[in-house]
This record gives sequence, structure tokens and C-alpha cells, in this order.
Amino acid sequence: MKEAEAGAASTTAVWPVDLSRMRPETAAEWVAARYGNGTMPIRPERIARRMGVEVYAMTAEDRSAVFLGPNGRPWIVVDVTARDDHQRFAIAHGLGHILLRHDRPHLETPASFGADAPDHRDRAANQFAASLLVPTAQLRWCVTSGWMRNVDQILKTLWVPEDLLLLRYRQMRAGR
Repeated sequence: MKEAEAGAASTTAVWPVDLSRMRPETAAEWVAARYGNGTMPIRPERIARRMGVEVYAMTAEDRSAVFLGPNGRPWIVVDVTARDDHQRFAIAHGLGHILLRHDRPHLETPASFGADAPDHRDRAANQFAASLLVPTAQLRWCVTSGWMRNVDQILKTLWVPEDLLLLRYRQMRAGR
């Protein structure tokens, strides 16, 4: 982990496609279309690996973070003791930092993942993560297809916590 800490002082790797001028929601939908496989649930760890981002699960003391690894490739580190849905969100959040070109993101705290995160970069990375894990088109299909009869079925299909699903549903209804 010491190598990863040294990478934290470096600038985050610059992704070859500049998504920083896009709204986080639009960037996430672009990434899902380009690097996802079209199935549900979206698997952010697979998308990260397809993009050349290394994903590591470490202990809680290491905390979730984005680093520039010693090999020059970005690393996303998540807490191995966190629930699966939290790990998935942390990976998607880390991808948001990388793809939105957030320079030197800090070590994450629990507040980093909240809707009212104090750092504007975390708020953008959170919106990216929410949009990546619950893309509007898939959510619209889940709600309107008639195949899914209730919230529990949608939650099991998308592998997300209920509060994230409800946030994305409200955003979809508002046209975002």
C-alpha cells in the first residue's frame, strides 16, 4: 500500500478521451455504452479493467481511493470489508474521478459518498457512479416493461441499494 500512497501525491492519469466537459450523467452513460456489455447489472470492476484501470480490495485502514500506481496506470482501491453494493459504488465513484479528470482526489471518507459531499469533485463522482450503476435507459425499461413487478425485483436486477435506485428514479422522472 505504500506504493499506492506515493502515487496519491502524483497527478491522476489522464484518460485519452476527455469526458471532463460532459455532465457526469452523460459521461457515465457514454462509458456504459462503450465499455459495458449491455447486460444488467452493470459491473464497474469489469468496466474499469477494460479501461486499463486496476481495482484492488484492501483493508478498511487503506480506505477507498484513486491512485496513480507505480506502473503509471490508475488504481482504484476499495475496502474489502464493505458490503458488495458499497464496493461497486466506490469503484464507479473512482472511475468518475479518473474520467472526469479530477486532479489528485483525496482519500475518501464516508462523507465523500453522500449526496451532500463537501467536495464538488466527490459530488460529481457520486453522480457519475449513480448514473453508471443505474443508467436511465435500463431503469426506464425496468419500470415500464411490465416484466419487473416491484422495487425488490429491480433492486435484485441492478444490484444497488434502495436509496440509490430511488435517487435515479427521481432523476429520471425529472428528465435528468
